[in-house]
Amino acid sequence: MRTKVVVEAAVLLLAGLVAVVDGLRLIVYKSSYSVEDITGPGRYLIVVGVALCATGLGYFMRSRAEASGPAPSAEKVAKRKLALMSGAFAVYLLLMNPAGYLLSTLVFFLLILPVFGFRSRVSIAILSVGFTATFYVIFVWLLGMIFPRGLLGI
Repeated sequence: MRTKVVVEAAVLLLAGLVAVVDGLRLIVYKSSYSVEDITGPGRYLIVVGVALCATGLGYFMRSRAEASGPAPSAEKVAKRKLALMSGAFAVYLLLMNPAGYLLSTLVFFLLILPVFGFRSRVSIAILSVGFTATFYVIFVWLLGMIFPRGLLGI
């Protein structure tokens, strides 16, 4: 196993543990000046920290299962995918304020799903609308987060 993989997994684990510890700190040591709600920053940090730890462990275990390194052509494909994903994320960030959360998220998923191997335009459209709607319901309706409204005004 390469040292790079071990370092990357360790960074993910460390970031996850720091997030969990800080989330627990925010829950245990409450300030009398802070506003408390059920989805406060402490619980959010714990969820993100646990997800980072799980990702780090999964990444480490997967790399151990792969005995041989990727072929050079697989490395080129991985670099291409990384470039496409980075470009899609840059478009997402640039569209967020002017176009709003809904439209920019829809465009992001329309761009990113082909990178993950989806080929059918119908399935890409349905999944993009489904993911966008799901995230909107979770973050805006259930958690009450405020996102940029943009062109659509919703």
